[in-house]
Amino acid sequence: MVHELNQLGGELRKEREARNIDLQTIADRTKISITFLKAMEAGNFDFLPAPYPRNFLKMYLQCLGGKQERFLNRFDAATKMVKPTPVNNVARAAPPEKSTSAATTTQEMLISVATGIRSHYISLAVVATAIVALILTVLSVSRNDEKMPVHSVANGQPVVQQDSQLASITPFTFKKKKLHLSLVASQKTWMQIAIDDSAAVEYIFDNGDSSEWHARERFLLRIGNGAGVRLYLDGNDLGPLGRQREVVNFVVTKDGIQRNQL
Repeated sequence: MVHELNQLGGELRKEREARNIDLQTIADRTKISITFLKAMEAGNFDFLPAPYPRNFLKMYLQCLGGKQERFLNRFDAATKMVKPTPVNNVARAAPPEKSTSAATTTQEMLISVATGIRSHYISLAVVATAIVALILTVLSVSRNDEKMPVHSVANGQPVVQQDSQLASITPFTFKKKKLHLSLVASQKTWMQIAIDDSAAVEYIFDNGDSSEWHARERFLLRIGNGAGVRLYLDGNDLGPLGRQREVVNFVVTKDGIQRNQL
């Protein structure tokens, strides 16, 4: 069965190249990471538990256009007897692509050590400067005690002449309150989330897992199992998100859920 999947992945890549479509285009349209797309074209479909690989393959084929049912049929036939890969009962972000060499690792270690030494001496300089500033402040206060403004008394209460500089100070302007989104999972669920204009991050949640995020304006979400999670915006339940194993796409703003935005 592994041979059939490897052969299927190679034919997917040939079909994509024949249509002159690059992986980045498919990733932009489907919001599937290039890591997963490359895994499918290599015949490796165990990067997530079922039914996610089949859903990803279906979205991949939709980007190629035309009738591509033969690929789905071959995938179903090849995976009929394949057991799903177990997933740890911990919500985790999908690891990004990373390739390092021994030389690069050594260079990074040297840079880290040098940075630590420099930070140590900078910290000592900052502490010394703070001590000197404190001593100068104490001396300045002791010398200027006699220059403090004289208080007068009216109706038993002290009255201090208003400092003209205080009147010109602009009041503080408070920053806009951030949006708070929290999630509680009741079933195994795959999810992508992009906060404001940041890149999307992938998660796998299991029953009982929870997480939370903050944003200035919006959250963009793609959830692989609409009935598997519950979302709360600033503590308010956003209600049912979809049916069992339904892939749902939407945006969450201060006004709630905006559907079909991805």
